[in-house]
Amino acid sequence: MADGRRPLELRLRRLAETTPGTGTFSHRTVSARWETERTAAVICDMWDRHWCRGATRRVAEMAPRMNELVSALRSRGVLIVHAPSDTMGFYVDYPGRKRALEAPPIDASRAGRAEAVRAAEGPLPIEDHDGGCACTPKCRSGKAWSRQIETLAVEDEDAIGDGIEVINLLAHRGIRHVLIMGVHTNMCVLGRPFGIRKLVDHGFEVALVRDLTDTMYDPRMPPQVDHFTGTDLVVWHIEKHWCASVTSGRILGRAPFRFQEDIRSELPEYHDYVTVPANDHHWKKVSSFVEKYPHPDYVQAPEESREAFRDMKYGVRIHWGLYSMLGLRGESWPFLELPFEEKHRYNLLHREFDPVEFDAERWMEFFGRAGFRCLAFTTKHHEGFSMFDTKTRVRRRIDWSHPGGPRIEECDLAYSVMETPFGRDIVAELCDSARRHAIKIDLYFSHPDWYDADFRPYNYHPMQCPEAPALLIEGEHEENMRNPRRNHIMGPPVSGEERERMLDRHRTQLVELLTNYGRLDMVCLDQWMGPTVWPHMRETMKILRGIQPHVMFRCRGIGNYGDYYTPEGFVPGAPENTRMPWMVIHALGKSFSYDPDPETHKGPGWVISNLIDAVSKGGNFMVGIGPDRRGAWHPEAVRQLEEAGRWLEVNGEGIYGTRERGGDLYREGESVRFTRSKDGRFVYAFVPDWPVDTLAIGTVTPKPRGEVKLLGVEKPLEWTYSQRNGLSIRMPPHLADEKARPCRHAYGFRIETA
Repeated sequence: MADGRRPLELRLRRLAETTPGTGTFSHRTVSARWETERTAAVICDMWDRHWCRGATRRVAEMAPRMNELVSALRSRGVLIVHAPSDTMGFYVDYPGRKRALEAPPIDASRAGRAEAVRAAEGPLPIEDHDGGCACTPKCRSGKAWSRQIETLAVEDEDAIGDGIEVINLLAHRGIRHVLIMGVHTNMCVLGRPFGIRKLVDHGFEVALVRDLTDTMYDPRMPPQVDHFTGTDLVVWHIEKHWCASVTSGRILGRAPFRFQEDIRSELPEYHDYVTVPANDHHWKKVSSFVEKYPHPDYVQAPEESREAFRDMKYGVRIHWGLYSMLGLRGESWPFLELPFEEKHRYNLLHREFDPVEFDAERWMEFFGRAGFRCLAFTTKHHEGFSMFDTKTRVRRRIDWSHPGGPRIEECDLAYSVMETPFGRDIVAELCDSARRHAIKIDLYFSHPDWYDADFRPYNYHPMQCPEAPALLIEGEHEENMRNPRRNHIMGPPVSGEERERMLDRHRTQLVELLTNYGRLDMVCLDQWMGPTVWPHMRETMKILRGIQPHVMFRCRGIGNYGDYYTPEGFVPGAPENTRMPWMVIHALGKSFSYDPDPETHKGPGWVISNLIDAVSKGGNFMVGIGPDRRGAWHPEAVRQLEEAGRWLEVNGEGIYGTRERGGDLYREGESVRFTRSKDGRFVYAFVPDWPVDTLAIGTVTPKPRGEVKLLGVEKPLEWTYSQRNGLSIRMPPHLADEKARPCRHAYGFRIETA
């Protein structure tokens, strides 16, 4: 391995008879070390167009993973052999085709393992030939393809062959190990002259790439060919008698490839719980270029992460950045409307950023009193200022003060909190303190960056470029340039170097956040970067998922690659029409950033009412506040949230860790809301106003002789129940005095159910 190519370390799956003579088999796993220069990968029948519509679609779905796998094998020194069957004529002038034809023939009289096992093999489970398809007259004619539209990237060093010439080439090259992958399991793998039987017969060690070597035909479509049914049975037969199997995931180090139809058939509720609602505002923005269903090699957060998310119920959303230096409402969005000179001064605010009153421990103590179970913190908003210790550098920015008008200038800075007078990693201090206080961590990150000129023109960047209409989502460029309140300008075209620098910095900062700050519970992505950037962002998401498999990603900008979504500024009017976890985000003041006006803070009653409403419908509630330039909270925000926290001390049992009742049972009338314990033992009823004498509930059946309690009061309440009149809970007379009640704003009742 002088050239640095490493061997393939494979864990192969083989069928073994559990008790000899019984015919009962189970899988066992064995390790294999294959020298890459003595290994080939043979790809069978990959084309873009086929007789069958289902075949065409499934080949197209498989192709990206196949190309990735081929590239990984090629880079290690594995010989790639393309065997496209009917379309060989298309490759007649390719170097790899000539190379295969020039290989000298081997002695075809050799007999090996094939003859020894054929007697025990028995008949194949299906016919060992390609019966064609009958879905169109052209297909029924059996006419072969005359051209190939390349699905796979074929390079000059690859070989292209068919028939016994493939075996000739492998033997001539000294190949001893062969990976078979592609499609057409029975004909391409068993029946062709270079099929597994022949390869084994000539002494090759063979493995089947199980998740890629599969039928291209969709078994859920009407039978259009005579050989696709029973594919799994064929693969079982191959594993039993002829070779081992290995998944593409074993080679690439990620989850095996899965056809989306196979995934959805195994998860009947796939459409419900992994898809953001079709009417979600931010999904509509990206649905034209972000595929509805993620690539099969991307896995969402596991069920335990979703369960932990649903258990939290209540959190705080913290927006803090340079906009806090000016007391701007609306986070960094007002930057777009500033005159050029004020934009220039805004971008210099990092030189003054020194929040001397920031203390992560004091923040967490406040959050504990407020009852928060999680926090979301802005590591970087659209303005581009990083509140964490990023090692990335901004190389080009806009000089808004240039006498001749704004222009791009060279620079070299991180544009982060580490280059301010404060000079401390705020994100690190918050994460460390939050873990000590058992508060879950959600790091917010903005995809766009309005300081870095390399990020133009994406997502309302203040400097556009001539090619912007083709780069942005439909209508965004026109919105930028025609909005009279926003001072957008036209800059020069984006160079390839600028684009690559932008893509690298965007990805690197996300990798930094998921690598340098311990285990995160959530990552709150924001906005989008448009259709041309999406393929790169999709690969970024796969990288991030590999770093922290359990993290929950917000779905903004990434669609169903996300794990939760956030209705903003409202609680949905009814339980959401999806099983994707959700969390309302709603500002306590006029915006998510620091609000200096105490009169605009909405009050503890507003917090409690919205929290109950969201939780009763199956969601979480996150209230948004921001500190000022010194790192201090507005006293009115503290007062209101601590009062809500005192309410939760009494009623949290009916909020934290609960679930919705389902359907319309989340409410009675306009005022009563319900939750339930996860084990179904209790139903919790919340009412905003104190019942005068009795509380009547019609949809809850209490357990006979079970307890009904007012949360915060130890003694059970008296109650009666009949099928005709429902449940009637009698209010204790001494609680008619508001001062004697355990809380204000809303009252919770725990009902032990049948």
